[in-house]
Amino acid sequence: MKLQLFSKISLLLAFVAILSGARAQTKPAPFIPEFTFQRLDNRDFSKKDLVKNRKVVFILFDVTCNHCQHEIEGIGKKYEEFKHVAIYLVSMDTKPAIMKFMSTYGKNLYGKPNVTVLHDYRPEFVQKFYPDKFPAMFIYSDKGALSKYMSGQKDIKEVIKAVK
Repeated sequence: MKLQLFSKISLLLAFVAILSGARAQTKPAPFIPEFTFQRLDNRDFSKKDLVKNRKVVFILFDVTCNHCQHEIEGIGKKYEEFKHVAIYLVSMDTKPAIMKFMSTYGKNLYGKPNVTVLHDYRPEFVQKFYPDKFPAMFIYSDKGALSKYMSGQKDIKEVIKAVK
């Protein structure tokens, strides 16, 4: 229990430290940067693995973030509105915590053909995409250019409009 708490506090402090350094960069990544995350089955996943010729949505979430829980749950309830985009759900939390989160809040998304859940095990998402809070949503065109950045929980109607 103490180790888990220590791990969570360390992760939070690392995120705060990285985020404070990232504040010098005031804008989110204008193009999809190079990255290496890991699928939940332990296979590496990088920029070259992204779906081609389709709008791409990255959502950075934390399993303890109430806003993240509501956002992922809301997207799942309106899944039909998101079938045309490739969704990449990214978290720095542990894989067991991510899997529990998905079974609770992302159950309508988990296993869908256009949804990939990724573990930012290094962590590098914050350093490369420059989010400023959870949840952070980055919507990129089929050419890899940022078309919309959304920070914090948004109304599901606003999210649907952004991915159209």
